[in-house]
Amino acid sequence: MAEVVVAGHICLDLFPQFLGDARFEPGRLIEVGHAHFETGGCVANVGRVLTRLGVSVRLIARIGDDPFGEIVHDILKGESSALVKDLVITEGSATSYSMVLSPVGKDRIFLHMPGENRYFSGTDVPNSALRGAKIFHLGYPPLLERMFRDGGAEMADLLRRVQSKAITSLDMSLPDPDSESGRAPWREILARALPFVDLFFPSEPELRFMLGEPDLDEPGLIDICLRMGAGAVILKRGDRGLLASCSDSSRLWPGLRAEQPCFPFAVVGTTGSGDATIAGFLAALVRGGDLAICLRAACAVGAFSVTSQDAVTGVPSWTEVETLLSEA
Repeated sequence: MAEVVVAGHICLDLFPQFLGDARFEPGRLIEVGHAHFETGGCVANVGRVLTRLGVSVRLIARIGDDPFGEIVHDILKGESSALVKDLVITEGSATSYSMVLSPVGKDRIFLHMPGENRYFSGTDVPNSALRGAKIFHLGYPPLLERMFRDGGAEMADLLRRVQSKAITSLDMSLPDPDSESGRAPWREILARALPFVDLFFPSEPELRFMLGEPDLDEPGLIDICLRMGAGAVILKRGDRGLLASCSDSSRLWPGLRAEQPCFPFAVVGTTGSGDATIAGFLAALVRGGDLAICLRAACAVGAFSVTSQDAVTGVPSWTEVETLLSEA
């Protein structure tokens, strides 16, 4: 049994090392350094960070039996053999991957192939996998085709079933506007799913896109989600930290609102830092933390995460996180 079940999107991230300024122009060759491979997606990022923070985790995701799948499997197993026990490995299928283009001094560009994530479904999460779990975290439904098809009916059914057994947590990703996911009726999908979500972790750009509200302020965006039925909305605001608001009917902290700024760490890379931030929040919640403590732990772990290129390498033990929190 695991304290937290993390399900949904997983991939392999490839990080080419940029040696200087990179101008992406047709016909131009750009010399790069060594490529760095890491697991990516919410399942690997949140799961591996939680493991480093001393939380027992079960990962539920789909990969192929191709070379990329082997790399994902080996990296996860190197962290803990428990992390690969519930992976679905499909023969003859392709593992999802992302090429992360992060030139010096410029924002990242992602080239992404969904792969086996297209087939993730509610049947991949049997009730037996939830036994003893305190929290169920589902991540990146815009990259999980079956989760957003038919107005998000299958995702809502999954979250409804799970909520009777554990605290439900949901994280999003920003869809490619030109993809099938980008054309999905996300406001309708959220309205269907959020009544079964105790913790909703969107970013501000994701909410603006999905709600079709490009000019609404942050409290307004949050209030729409609360009216749709979310128990608590924890808005990720990049380098401005987190803004949280709970509904009056929240199963965790009825009516509470709080804000937490980021901790001032030198930034090496931000890929997966949102996942690490969520892992910090969930790790504190598993240990009985209140909303303020969970927000502080989230931003602390997020700060450690950005000290490396990927989401996981910079994250220390829970003891070191507690030391930062006691000194800050």
